[in-house]
Amino acid sequence: MKLLIIFSSMEEAKYFIEWLITGKEIPSELQSLGIMAPYQLFSYEIEGINIDVVIAGETNFETSFHTTSILRQKRYHLALQIGTATSNDDKIAIGDLVNVINDKPLDISIIENNTKSNAYDCNLLNLESYPHQMGGFVNKTNAYFNVFLDVKKVAGASMNELYLNDIKKQNELKSNAQVHIHCLNGIGFSYSCLYLKQSFYQLRIIINNRTDNKVDKTYALQKASTELIEIIKKIS
Repeated sequence: MKLLIIFSSMEEAKYFIEWLITGKEIPSELQSLGIMAPYQLFSYEIEGINIDVVIAGETNFETSFHTTSILRQKRYHLALQIGTATSNDDKIAIGDLVNVINDKPLDISIIENNTKSNAYDCNLLNLESYPHQMGGFVNKTNAYFNVFLDVKKVAGASMNELYLNDIKKQNELKSNAQVHIHCLNGIGFSYSCLYLKQSFYQLRIIINNRTDNKVDKTYALQKASTELIEIIKKIS
């Protein structure tokens, strides 16, 4: 099996990389892309899976560029994005791992006469146009997760700002945009995969807890790392 995994930073990839490098390093077709610092490439075989891990950057434009460049060069049985996110939902707690099945581009909007219009209302995007599916950037690569893995499915939003411990803003997002979580760069990954017809999952690790208004990225990454590795083994 050939698997691509996109992380935003080495901080987020750290625990996964520690497991990955216990495998066998292998040549990668992606070396020809000349991925330069601060972006990084790791190619290993482990548990019978050939895995390319790419540190692609925190922003949507970095994520979109690297994901598209990679998928133009090489195709995979499955592509994953694994990153952090903020919860807008009381039922999603710090350290939870969630599967984004609908991604909304809330970082695109126009404000005119003190009125804010999203990308669809002001005709910057068309819900009927490719690669929209079922009225949004909806991931249909979910049969296995639905049947075999107990990972909560959520709607997510990509934004230029994270409201880490701002309960009021989180509630507004849940109510107005109907999203369970928000992050910085999900749409850059999911749009590229949808457009190029690459099967994918976008998995998010929640770094905030709405019950006590706490943010703890280190704890969240540590808690989710074991579950994440087990998922990789199962989906192979």
